[in-house]
Amino acid sequence: MGRLSNENLALSANGNQLLLVSHYPNVISPKADKYGNIWENRVWNSQTGEVLLQETAIQRLYSSISPDGDYIINELNQTIISVS
Repeated sequence: MGRLSNENLALSANGNQLLLVSHYPNVISPKADKYGNIWENRVWNSQTGEVLLQETAIQRLYSSISPDGDYIINELNQTIISVS
């Protein structure tokens, strides 16, 4: 899929969430978490609720999804961020 970019995003039907367009069930939301932290991007598995990736305006990770769709990869140091 390559780097996560605007081309891979779509607005949800209710307009409250940005959806990551992929066969992988992720949702990105800029809202605060239960601790009050505001995240610019927060990616989680919409079926399990597991947080897969968090980004703030200061911390920008260049990420990609592996060809098999099972991993999120940090492209800066080629490490696996999460395993589905």
